[in-house]
Formats: sequence, C-alpha cells, structure tokens
Amino acid sequence: MIQPWKKHGQEVAYDCGFFQVHVHQSSSPLTGKKHPFYILSTRDWVNIVALTPEKKVLLVSQYRHG
Repeated sequence: MIQPWKKHGQEVAYDCGFFQVHVHQSSSPLTGKKHPFYILSTRDWVNIVALTPEKKVLLVSQYRHG
C-alpha cells in the first residue's frame, strides 16, 4: 500500500502580487528524507489559442527577460 508523505511545514518563498510561490517540506515514506515541493498559487486565468481557417496555430515570438 502506498503511504502518504509526511508534511513538515510550508512557507511563502516569493510574493509578487500576481502569484505566490509556496515551499512545502515533506518527507518520503520510503526513505524518511525531506524534500521541498514548490507550488505556484495564482488567480484563475484563460489561455487563448488562435487558429487560422486551415486549423494552424498562430504564434508570436517575443523576448521576455527571465
């Protein structure tokens, strides 16, 4: 039977107003070793994919500083 991961806590690692990054610390039921899990929390949004009459996808190339 699969055992659940034990949770050891969480914290907000980053908050920019549009989204938050939460870090959850959990330990493996098999090894007991702790691992961080990163969860992105944000508002709901919609993605729109533009199609031509021929059912081809339109893409725009644009630079985004990362």
